[in-house]
Amino acid sequence: MPVSDCELTQMFEHVLKLSKVDPTQSVAVLKSHYSDPRTVRAAMDAAQRLGAKVYAVELPSFNHPRAMGNDMTAYCGDTALTGNIAAQRALEAADLVVDTMMLLHSPEQEQILKTGTRILLAVEPPEVLARMLPTEEDKVRVLAAEQLLKKARSIHVKSRAGSDFRAALGQYPSVTEYGFADEPGRWDHWPSGFLFSWPNEETAEGVLVLDIGDILLPFKTYAREKITLEIEKGFITKIHGGFEAE
Repeated sequence: MPVSDCELTQMFEHVLKLSKVDPTQSVAVLKSHYSDPRTVRAAMDAAQRLGAKVYAVELPSFNHPRAMGNDMTAYCGDTALTGNIAAQRALEAADLVVDTMMLLHSPEQEQILKTGTRILLAVEPPEVLARMLPTEEDKVRVLAAEQLLKKARSIHVKSRAGSDFRAALGQYPSVTEYGFADEPGRWDHWPSGFLFSWPNEETAEGVLVLDIGDILLPFKTYAREKITLEIEKGFITKIHGGFEAE
């Protein structure tokens, strides 16, 4: 179902309220020329409705020569913010940054978060945002799962496709995402509702099989044949399965 501009603004107002936006807050909307203009407008209108001080920061598009395409997830490290101290300071000055351009996995983002600024990523199409509107209950469920994951000392993954993978846990923290940024220095992503961690170093062993129809990122395609990854002591040692494996 199409989402009207009014509905999109109301949804943003809901998510910004969950993110603790009120008249005491300042909100920066980070955008580029490829940002969805409806998303940008809705974010700014919603923040104003909540009485916050709102401003926009626009950065040029960025595609690293090593990236595997134009997808912003195709390369991690450098972004349009790299070396742009003035823009970084403008974002650090906000209580909350609504990221509509995908400023992800960069040292600059980490520095912004360390100042206490919160960041909410919102880059999916409005219709997707509408279908996956976060709630307080989502946070409760994710944090309950986090307590279970923190207690776990190992993971065993099996699948009908043939995956059989084990790893020890505990060396690295659990990271949660529940769709809104409500604590100082928190990064989150609307829509989200999951948690993750990493295996202890050199403990991952076994086989992971990507089955036909599995989604491959950042290529945004579906696997057309099985791909088998053989893992030893934390490293993928073999990849086989025909053209897709290549």
